[in-house]
Amino acid sequence: MTATIRIIIGLILCITLLLMPTGIALIRQHNNFIPIFILNLLLGITGIGWVIALIWAFTSNVKQEITMKELLEALKSGKLDDLDIKKG
Repeated sequence: MTATIRIIIGLILCITLLLMPTGIALIRQHNNFIPIFILNLLLGITGIGWVIALIWAFTSNVKQEITMKELLEALKSGKLDDLDIKKG
């Protein structure tokens, strides 16, 4: 392997590890994806910002999907407005 290829592979690996909290937030459909990305981008290189972004990405503030059973029960009881349904 030439030195150039090793440098390119190293840079790709570093960028991937640096943006790992952003990727986790994206995969988990975190409600605060954009703020996590900004924190990760601006302060991720410090280490402390990266750890904070990683912890934040694993918090339970993610989009919840409702089951068909919950939807049918809400329709029957007339409490469809109580369900937190995201339009998308």
